[in-house]
Amino acid sequence: MSSHHPDTQEDPPETAEQHESELRHAVLGPILTWAVCGACVLVFLASSSVEEPKTWESLAAIGYFPAMWIWEGRYWGLWTSVFVHLSLLHLAFNLSWLWSLGGSLEIAAGRLLWVALFILSAGVSSSAELAVADDTGIGASGVVYAFFGFAWATRRNLPVFETVVGRLNLLVLLGWLVLCPILSYFDILNVGNAAHFAGLLTGFLAGHAYYCAGRKSLSRAALAILIVLAIVPLFWAPWSSLWIQSNVTRAFEDERYMDAIDDLNTLLERDPRDAWALYNRGVAFDRLGMEREAARDIGLAVSLDPNNEAFATGAADPNIAASTVPP
Repeated sequence: MSSHHPDTQEDPPETAEQHESELRHAVLGPILTWAVCGACVLVFLASSSVEEPKTWESLAAIGYFPAMWIWEGRYWGLWTSVFVHLSLLHLAFNLSWLWSLGGSLEIAAGRLLWVALFILSAGVSSSAELAVADDTGIGASGVVYAFFGFAWATRRNLPVFETVVGRLNLLVLLGWLVLCPILSYFDILNVGNAAHFAGLLTGFLAGHAYYCAGRKSLSRAALAILIVLAIVPLFWAPWSSLWIQSNVTRAFEDERYMDAIDDLNTLLERDPRDAWALYNRGVAFDRLGMEREAARDIGLAVSLDPNNEAFATGAADPNIAASTVPP
């Protein structure tokens, strides 16, 4: 009825055009899902050819960037890291679910929605991991959980998901979601838990926002809030010591030494024995002509970390940029 609020109406029945679109997707197959799975395999083969120990330079070459690079503006690393898997078990687990969930989603909901959800969930899950762990994480598990969340939310609207999100798959994916934080807590397995939960929430809200009558407005508002929250840590993460270190590096590059000292003071309030912060505060003092303070901080840094060649060199010549000293 036209007098009803749009969000209280049932979703309209499938049109002939929508049915034709589903048939076309079914005939061609889930080509986007196949392409992403193939890309993950190629990146894995490329990573396998990299000699150990892997460095940030070698990892960046296959799409896995350090957090500081993201904060410097290389935001595409949020998406390229999704294709990176460094173990065969990790690759196999993610590809099996990508194949099942992603393929079904592509056929049932169409390629445009599949692409939108892939891009959105990859960005949100990587940013969530960055906010919590100072790292984007690697692998497609955030996207997998987004596809799962979408399928779970729309299983009554898209009948194919009643099978895909059956009892067994539901138990496996939700069980793994709960088990992973326990494994991480006891240092048994390093898992991107924030990416898992953020991906699941993204997909679940997107499913309700797109298909589920009666909840569309609320779900769209919640999804918008989630996106905003995912953007924030790309530019502002004062809870992260690594983010503060990245600010120090940029301050040195811009010759803003007082700003660098303010940030380094924050680090030293958190950990008075932070040799990196002491050393670089000493360098900043030296650049400002405060020789006594410079000698004090650099001397303390050397005493705390006497095997650091950069610190030892700095004790004799403190004019070494912070960006040359890895945190």
